[in-house]
Amino acid sequence: MPTQKHEEPLLPYVEQEPVYQSMLTDVPADYLSTTALYPEWWTYPSMWQAAQARVALFLCPSDNAYANVQGTLVTMQSLLYPGYIDIDASFFSIGNGGDNLGRTNYVGVSGYAGLGAGSDGNAGPLANRSNVTLAQIASADGASTTALFGEYLGDTNTSPRNYSASWMGVGALPTWPGLPTTPSTFTFGSMHPGIVQFCFCDGSVRSLRTGADYNNYLYATGWMDGQIVDWSAIEN
Repeated sequence: MPTQKHEEPLLPYVEQEPVYQSMLTDVPADYLSTTALYPEWWTYPSMWQAAQARVALFLCPSDNAYANVQGTLVTMQSLLYPGYIDIDASFFSIGNGGDNLGRTNYVGVSGYAGLGAGSDGNAGPLANRSNVTLAQIASADGASTTALFGEYLGDTNTSPRNYSASWMGVGALPTWPGLPTTPSTFTFGSMHPGIVQFCFCDGSVRSLRTGADYNNYLYATGWMDGQIVDWSAIEN
């Protein structure tokens, strides 16, 4: 992750440089800045076109992320307010653009409720507009004990599949809803029985069991909460 205030592009590092370059052809030069505010990404023709690319690396072989029948999610945002937490999601319906978008089975970890309103101590590495570095994470809770991204279905793990996630838009997910046995649009989830796989900031992969202890799950998904994770309470 970068030290400057912009999002480090992932696509060039997974052999998708052409997709990355094409999506930026008609957006402002600082579009990826964490401090800039612009219209939604799908309002730019180059972004919309690039978002239709099917990136095999973003898809889990155990799932068919293209089986959704109602809509494809294009945004996910969690905000903590006094007394409650709000998750906002938007989608394009199937038949109205949603069927054209490239899907993903993996999204970033934004921690308990992302950034702001006093939740920063429980924020994850990929909270919205975060510019935390790996060095900062390593010197805080530790890279090997902080989840970076995890498996995501966009819906339950049963048929029919109503929603899937667009790799362009659904960047990260909060962890305050926990890791239930039956996933939902607002929780991490997978088609693997009883587990959801997470990649941690040191590059390791851990299988966390569904129904995992709530507090320890939160400890593993926040980068500076200062808590020690009891892995026996959450790991498969």
